[in-house]
Amino acid sequence: MYKTVLVDQQIEDGQKLLDQLDARRFPVSAALWYYLPETTRWRLVIVSPIADTRGPIDGYTRIQRALGETEPTSLSLDDIALVGRQDPEFSDLRTALGTPRPRSLGGRGGPAHRFEEPYVYRWSD
Repeated sequence: MYKTVLVDQQIEDGQKLLDQLDARRFPVSAALWYYLPETTRWRLVIVSPIADTRGPIDGYTRIQRALGETEPTSLSLDDIALVGRQDPEFSDLRTALGTPRPRSLGGRGGPAHRFEEPYVYRWSD
């Protein structure tokens, strides 16, 4: 199996979604693109207490509405994993990544730039 790469357009669409979630006051504790080898694809992992308190259905519904406002070209709800702060999956991410530093495209131009490491928008323990 080969590993797919994360490209700028996915990162930009993820940022647009996060901006829209912020505007809607949807709390996001952590957000990152993470490669899942078992599915051979990248997922935008959004960590939010909403998943713990209101449940994943409410969280995904709110994310879908925000996604509809952003009109992304490379991002769909299938690309997103919502994780609660109390979820063991978040604990596993913290163990695997430690305390990652957020990154920025910051002047890197062109859709040809590829990322093979997790791309972290924000992270708070």
